[in-house]
This record gives sequence, C-alpha cells and structure tokens, in this order.
Amino acid sequence: MHRARLRKALTHTAAVLTAATALVVLTGSGASAADYGNQVRFTLAQADWYPGDYMVSITEESGENVELLLQTDGNLVIYNYYGTPMWASGTNGKGVTHLDWSQSGYAKLLNSGNGVVCTLGALKPSPGGFADLDATGSLDFYDINSNLRWSSGNTDITPSTLDYCYT
Repeated sequence: MHRARLRKALTHTAAVLTAATALVVLTGSGASAADYGNQVRFTLAQADWYPGDYMVSITEESGENVELLLQTDGNLVIYNYYGTPMWASGTNGKGVTHLDWSQSGYAKLLNSGNGVVCTLGALKPSPGGFADLDATGSLDFYDINSNLRWSSGNTDITPSTLDYCYT
C-alpha cells in the first residue's frame, strides 16, 4: 500500500514538473504549452510550430499526460502517458519543416518553400475556431460555435488509424 501511494505521489510530481517545464518553454517560444486539467484549448490562429514544439495535456485525477509533438522528422504525433503513439500525421520523411495553425480553421504541415505537404481538418474547416488536445489523447478542431469539425479519432489507450493527411 505504501509503495502504491509513493508511486502515485511521484507520478503526480513528475506531471507537475512536466507542466512547469512546458510553461517555461511557452514563455520563451510561444509555441509550446501545457495544461493541468482535462484538455489544452488553443486558437487555430496561433504562431507556427517548428520541430520540437509541443503541447501537453495532464489529467487532473491521475497526473498522466498526453503530448502533441512536431517531431524533427516532420511527423505530428500524439503520444500517451506511456510514450506510445496514439495518432500521427504520417508525414515523417516528407520534407515537413513547420506547422501552420491556419486562421481558416485547420492546420497545414508545410515544407521549406511553404508548400503544403499535409492538411488536417481542411475538408471541414472551422474559421475562428479552436482546437483541444484532451486528456484521452484526441486532437479535436471546433468551429466558432463549439461544433466539432475534425478529430484525430483516438480515445483513451486506443490508437486511431494513422495518417490523416489531405493534400
């Protein structure tokens, strides 16, 4: 019983430190974020992301986190608490250099010439909307009226089908 409480306390401490570290990064680049709650909500008109930029959603109850990361290989990936990929854009090795969170309500993975490699949510754009990275590991785009327009489709520990790109 003592070990279980100690493990929970250490897990909670690690989650808080992860969130604090991410918030420090946020003040430096404006592209990384963390939230200690059930979701991270952000505008779809935020600053571009570059490899290494990320956001973390930390579940209040368990302290477990979910991370959305633009990797150096150009793949946009959602990882669960165990480091298992839950969803990916499938753009690794395709020349992606940055991610544009479009004011039109979708996200574009672009190459060095600003050419579109992949578009997320373009079939149902959400102008003026926002996105959530929730504690279950789902990335969801909403329109200005809070209607769901696009989702990565994964929940809890169940990965979704990978490669959601539209070009």
